[in-house]
Amino acid sequence: MGAAAGYFPHFQRIQGRRNLTIEDHLQRIVHARDKSLFCAYTGLHISDADKLAPEHIHGELIRIEAGKTGIVCLLPFIDDDVLKPVQLVAKYAGRGLPTYLPAAHELDAYLPHVAHFAGITLLRVASRIGRKTFMSTRIY
Repeated sequence: MGAAAGYFPHFQRIQGRRNLTIEDHLQRIVHARDKSLFCAYTGLHISDADKLAPEHIHGELIRIEAGKTGIVCLLPFIDDDVLKPVQLVAKYAGRGLPTYLPAAHELDAYLPHVAHFAGITLLRVASRIGRKTFMSTRIY
């Protein structure tokens, strides 16, 4: 399994990608973190966050049709003391991407690594947590 398997508890789930370098894996971990954070900041489902493009942003508002239900969602697009969606989108601006954030390949396979780096041990981190986190932080 290799030395990395001991450091990354879920490495076996992505170990089959032998053509990827360590830098490629780390970049995917960063993309997984950023995509998950964006979902937590906006409440978007991961599939809707994947398609978020410039035509969906209208000033301080995200207007996007939910892929699952077809309902038009209106969401705040502002930074505050806790949530920073505008700052996160600005991080990837000017990279020529068709959407605001890069694709997070195999998001749920990389999120355990994000949790490991963040010191999260008592919670299984998965893509669905973003929406739940959004609701928890907005109810304060």
